[in-house]
Amino acid sequence: MELRLLRYFIAVAEERSFTAAARRLRLSQPSLSQQIQLLERRMGVTLLDRAAHPMQLTPAGQHLFDAGRQLLEAADELVNATRRRGSASGGELRVGVVKHGLYDLVQPAIAHVLTIAPDARLPVRQLAGTAQLAALRRSTIDLMLYRHTHTTTFDDLHVLPLFDDPMIAMAPSGHPVIENGTVALHRLDRYPLVVVRRDSMPIAYDRTLAACRDAGFEPSAIIEIEEPYTMALTVANGSGIGLTGAGMADRYPGIDYVPVTPRSGTAEISAVWRVEAPNPLREIFLEGLLNALKNSTHV
Repeated sequence: MELRLLRYFIAVAEERSFTAAARRLRLSQPSLSQQIQLLERRMGVTLLDRAAHPMQLTPAGQHLFDAGRQLLEAADELVNATRRRGSASGGELRVGVVKHGLYDLVQPAIAHVLTIAPDARLPVRQLAGTAQLAALRRSTIDLMLYRHTHTTTFDDLHVLPLFDDPMIAMAPSGHPVIENGTVALHRLDRYPLVVVRRDSMPIAYDRTLAACRDAGFEPSAIIEIEEPYTMALTVANGSGIGLTGAGMADRYPGIDYVPVTPRSGTAEISAVWRVEAPNPLREIFLEGLLNALKNSTHV
C-alpha cells in the first residue's frame, strides 16, 4: 500500500466528504475518488459506506483510519530522520516546467530540497507541453509539471494531480469587457484575441480557440505573439484580450485577471515522472511542492 493512498484515505475519513477532502488536498474530486477505489481494490475490502449521509467508515475503514494515522506519523518521522542524516548528499533532479507560471510553486520546492540536500543540483527547463513529454520519455528530464485534460492518458508514467486550472481572461485594467468581476466569453467576439503562437505553446493555443468555439464564435482577429511576457505587454497596451490558465498566470501590473463565464477550458496541473526511474530528490521536491501548494492562491 502506498502511503500516498493512505494519506488520501485519511483525508476523506476526516472530512466524511469527497468534495471537502478533494478541496483540502487540492485534487479534483474524480481523481480522489479513483485513488480511494484503487486503495480498496488493492486491500480487497470496502473502506467507506458511501450510501450513508454523511458518509461513514466501514469496520475495516475505521481500523485503517485509526492505525493509518499512527503509521503516517511514524513514516514521516522516519523520512525526516533519514533525510537529516543524508543532508550532505548531492545528486541531481532535472525539472521540466510549462512556459507560463508556477514560479510560486517551483521556487519554494527547490529551496526545500536545498535545505535538506544543499549539494543537490536542480536544473530547470522551460518547455512546451508536448516537448515536456518527449523530454521525459528521452530521460533528459526527471520530472515535469504538466498541464493536461482530465482524460489525458500517460501510459507508464506516474501522475500526481496537483490542482485544477480553469481558464481566465486577461484584459487591460478597467476594460469594459469586464462586468461584475467576470468576462462573458461570447463578448470576446468583438475584440482581437491575443495568443502565444501555436508552435510555441500548442496545447494552450488549441485550448484557447476551443473555448471561443464552445462559446459560439470565431475570434474577429488573432494577434499571435512569441511568448507569455509579450502577451502580457500586448494586452496591457490595449491591443486585445487574452485567455490563460488561472493557475498559470503571471500577475503583471496593468492587467486584470478575471474568471470567464461560462467556466471553460479547465485543465489539470500534475507532477509527472517515469515509474522506472527512482530519484531520492524527487520525493523531497514533491514534498516542497505540496507544502507550497497549501499556501498558494491556486484553485
